[in-house]
Amino acid sequence: MVQTARSVQLVFEGYDPYYNLFAIWSDEIAWTGYLVVGLTVLASLFVERPFSRYACPLGAINGLFNSLSLLQIKRDAATCIDCKRCDKVCPVNIQVSRVNAVRDVECIRCLKCVEACPVNKKTGSTLKVRTWFDRPAR
Repeated sequence: MVQTARSVQLVFEGYDPYYNLFAIWSDEIAWTGYLVVGLTVLASLFVERPFSRYACPLGAINGLFNSLSLLQIKRDAATCIDCKRCDKVCPVNIQVSRVNAVRDVECIRCLKCVEACPVNKKTGSTLKVRTWFDRPAR
């Protein structure tokens, strides 16, 4: 990542399926690019978002810092009505309705689960976004 920022050129350009897919008709692609695009398309038939999930360097760095994030999504089981709307809207398929705090490394903190909660729309008490700076509830 640092070398990419320093050289202003994508270091893993030959392996990036997004770059290779959109440059597939040019002469800029190495054979590894074709291979990675083919494997990614094939894997996407069986696994949702295979490159983002298993090979994306940005996702890996995001996952490392999820445990240190200033934002935490916490669920209050006492006010939850188990409608599972938070599970349905999650773009990375985290089962928010089954945990007390979302600590999954795949969480991208989009907060769609918080917005989709019908109890939150009324009371704001089921799914809460907390920061390190919030005072603990008594």
